[in-house]
Amino acid sequence: MPQIKKSLQEVRIPFAKMSFTPDIASTALSANEYNVGANVETDARGIRSMAGDEQILDSLPEGSGAPTFVTANFRDDGKYWFVVATEAQTGQPGQWFACTDNYTWYEITPTATTFDGTEYTQATNITEAWNGTTLFLNDTFNPPMIWLPPPDTLTPTPPPNLIMYSNQVPLDIDSITPDSSTTLKLITFVDALAAAPFEIGSYVTVSGVSPDVYNGTWLVNNCTTADVSIVCDVTSAYDNGGSVAPEYTWNYEPGYKAVTAGFVRLYNTPNVGALLVAGDITKVTDDDVVERYPTLFRNSQGFIDQNGNPVDAPVSWSPADPAVITADEIPLPIRGQIVDAFPCNGQLFVSSYWDTVAVSPLNFSTTDTPTLGARPFNQGRGMLSSNCWANTDKLVYGLDARDIWVFNGQDFEGIGNQRVKNWFFDQVDPAYYDQIFMQTNTQKNQIEIYYADADATDGVPNKMLSYRYDLDCWNAPRDVSSATFAVEAPVYTYDAGTYTPSLTTRTVVYAQGVAESKLIQKDQGYSFIEDANIDSLFRRDNIKLAQDYSTKVMVHRILPEVVNLGAVVNENNEIPLYPSPGEITVTIEGANSVGSVAGNNGGSIVSVAMYVDANGTDNTRSPWCQINQNAFRVNTISLSNSSNTDIWMCNATTWQITEVEDDR
Repeated sequence: MPQIKKSLQEVRIPFAKMSFTPDIASTALSANEYNVGANVETDARGIRSMAGDEQILDSLPEGSGAPTFVTANFRDDGKYWFVVATEAQTGQPGQWFACTDNYTWYEITPTATTFDGTEYTQATNITEAWNGTTLFLNDTFNPPMIWLPPPDTLTPTPPPNLIMYSNQVPLDIDSITPDSSTTLKLITFVDALAAAPFEIGSYVTVSGVSPDVYNGTWLVNNCTTADVSIVCDVTSAYDNGGSVAPEYTWNYEPGYKAVTAGFVRLYNTPNVGALLVAGDITKVTDDDVVERYPTLFRNSQGFIDQNGNPVDAPVSWSPADPAVITADEIPLPIRGQIVDAFPCNGQLFVSSYWDTVAVSPLNFSTTDTPTLGARPFNQGRGMLSSNCWANTDKLVYGLDARDIWVFNGQDFEGIGNQRVKNWFFDQVDPAYYDQIFMQTNTQKNQIEIYYADADATDGVPNKMLSYRYDLDCWNAPRDVSSATFAVEAPVYTYDAGTYTPSLTTRTVVYAQGVAESKLIQKDQGYSFIEDANIDSLFRRDNIKLAQDYSTKVMVHRILPEVVNLGAVVNENNEIPLYPSPGEITVTIEGANSVGSVAGNNGGSIVSVAMYVDANGTDNTRSPWCQINQNAFRVNTISLSNSSNTDIWMCNATTWQITEVEDDR
């Protein structure tokens, strides 16, 4: 029987676990590395173009500024809420808004007359912490803010306003007497003040009074510079002692009228439960002298009240009450101002630009009046700016000027060096390094770094670089539309005019730094916002096909194993592949040495548009690209596409070649 002899050699190049490594010269790329790409990402066994962006929920209210921050979580009503801060504009200070499945954006800006939103910009450093359904926020201009669960109902409409911790220090009580009725009591201060210290409708906490039936939290009915009237039905006569303070006290030092922090985070200690922590403290004296304490670190009291009952938020940051003392304020042994803090393996790690310090309770054997202690942990490994960290199941990833790192609770390890580090820092606009932020995308097993390059508008991130921690590989940069901040959330589906969160899915949702914009959920659909095309590119240089370097190879055909991906899994629960009229452009370039620029020798650049579906009715479609290229020693391949209708994926390419020359 006659044997069929192959007329051409075939070389198959798989694209499994491909990593974007622009720091590596193309001459040194390993088999699963590529050096140029845009809007493509690595799948387990191939390279694929990115999915798109979708706008969700309603636009922010007319007249509001551009968003500068977003966070989200479930609240006590069981619904998923988004919270957004907006920047100040002419005649309108920065505001806070919240939205859930009814799409209505409720303004939740603190009603306190001391709230200052005039300084809110895209560069405002906002940090958040969730404890259950309670949200804590810090903006560096005001004391920390709380969004408490509703007191009496599961469905508040509208939702409650943010409450600011107060800068008002506790006031000594001179007397408590009846005030106009048996249900009101008048508390007179020992020393009169220049302005009324409490707002009508707020709450104050009375402590240290004899008899102790007065000790508790009471509603303010009226307030002057000398006294405060509270709604209180206690009939016992006042004896002596005590002080009155805001329900949530932040500033506890006499002589200071304002205290702010660079960040606020939540730290669940091993022995006393949750504490709020803050760092990089600024204090303003009663005489308007600004005092900076860049390495000062403080923590709140525990999540209990003065009677030892659990509460949704620490009532004070003061260490003065021996019954609930957990608060403290210590300087950290660290170089430079504190930037941010992250928990890992029972400890809290506080970073400056240069160093990291470990903070933990000093006494692990008892819960009696614990305080936190600090020790130097790592010199040289720090954090570039606040929000430049993200955590996965057991690891923390972060970014400093030295490298992108991963931390396991014991050791830091650089993961960007000799892969993306030099390229990344060259891409970042150095004027806006402080607007870089990181987010975890657990659905895709990746860490995402959002940054602004030279083409960004006013430093609002326009690019995202991601790291697949399950595959230990980097993805090429992805375009984002003015992503001022991001949060992980369920995927929202739209049907019959209604958005519904799908709780079996997750994605990353980001806020646009654009006035009156909508939130954007990533990796959905086939186009960027406003139906814009997704321009995808994968390029791999210096592909050597011949066994001998002296041999030149003529490429006849390229057979990319390309499919289009559908939007959903089909009825058989299989990976959704479907026929499509979509195309992918294959470009082949050649060079006679690894040091030559591909395509410059003889002008050998061949671009072919290949149909993904070869079952065309005109019988002219082929599942390959005819190249007919001149002979070269090394080759370059590019796969590209510009579409708003499909997503392509390529698992491998097969090259049909002939060795035509051997130079001696």
